[in-house]
Amino acid sequence: MFILNPRLRTTMHYGALSGIGSFLIFLAIYWKGSNPLGAASWLGAWIPVVFICISIKYFRDKLLGGFITYGQAFKTGVMTTLFTAILFGFLVYLFSYFTKAAFLQAHIQEALLGLEQSKMFFNDELYAEMEKEIESLTINKVVLNDFFTKMLGGIIVSLFAAAYYRRNPLSVL
Repeated sequence: MFILNPRLRTTMHYGALSGIGSFLIFLAIYWKGSNPLGAASWLGAWIPVVFICISIKYFRDKLLGGFITYGQAFKTGVMTTLFTAILFGFLVYLFSYFTKAAFLQAHIQEALLGLEQSKMFFNDELYAEMEKEIESLTINKVVLNDFFTKMLGGIIVSLFAAAYYRRNPLSVL
């Protein structure tokens, strides 16, 4: 039987649940007719936060006997985030590939509209360059950008969650 490291098993489990939960929100936004990659995607931002906290708390209470250092908690949160971001990106990519969904075009149009509304802040050369970049978006670029965004957000959440859930054996006395 293949036995995984307890932290790896915990973070894979909760990261997978978080990635699937985030993807379900993505699908709900898509089926509602909104752009699941645009501003509405923030509706699912709470899911990774919840699973990062659950993952750290489970690892501390069930596998470490109620004690966890800041570093252990931070690593657990970041690893949970990594599995969340990988699974979510993979599912979005597969959904886009197999359904040939038009949400990427909707995302591009929404981004171009936002750029048009902020045109006064850019010179013509920069505006044209940004417009060209938005028009050349592919699902690969969007998924990779979302991966890095989820990782950055997860690292920030993990910093705070690690401080909150940290419990050293000496601090209990």
